Amino acid sequence: MKKCGLTETERVEYAAADGSPEIPVLEVTLTRPDMEESVQTKAIIDTGFDEAMLISREVRDELVKSGIKPDDHDSLDAGAYEIPCEVYLLQVKVANRWFRIRGYHAVVGEYETLIGRMIANQLTICLRGIEKKTVIAERAV
Repeated sequence: MKKCGLTETERVEYAAADGSPEIPVLEVTLTRPDMEESVQTKAIIDTGFDEAMLISREVRDELVKSGIKPDDHDSLDAGAYEIPCEVYLLQVKVANRWFRIRGYHAVVGEYETLIGRMIANQLTICLRGIEKKTVIAERAV
C-alpha cells in the first residue's frame, strides 16, 4: 500500500453525545479585534452544512458578554423552511489556521457549534472512527 505523504498536526477526541454515537469535533478559537478574550470551544464537523460555522447559544452568549453585537441578520436554508440568524463577523482558528468567517447563530431552537464545508473543505480531516479521534493532517515536506 502506498503511503499518503501526510503529517499529523492535530488530534482531537470525539465528543460524547446523548443517545447517539460519539461525534467528530475540532477545537476552535473565535475572536475579533474588538474582543478582549477569545472564545474556545469544540465544533462538530457537519459536512451537510454549507456555511463556515453555526455558533451555539453558549458561544453567542460569550460574544455578547464581550460586548459584541450581531453584524448582520440573515437566514439559513433548512430545506422546507428558513432559520432566522444573527450573523457575527469572526476570525476562527482551526488547527493552526485562521479563517475570516460569517458565524451564524440561530435565534430560534437550540444548536451545537458546527463547522461547515466552507472551513472543512480547506482542511485535510481524517476521521479515525475506531480510535474515536479526529485528525488534521498536512502534506509532508
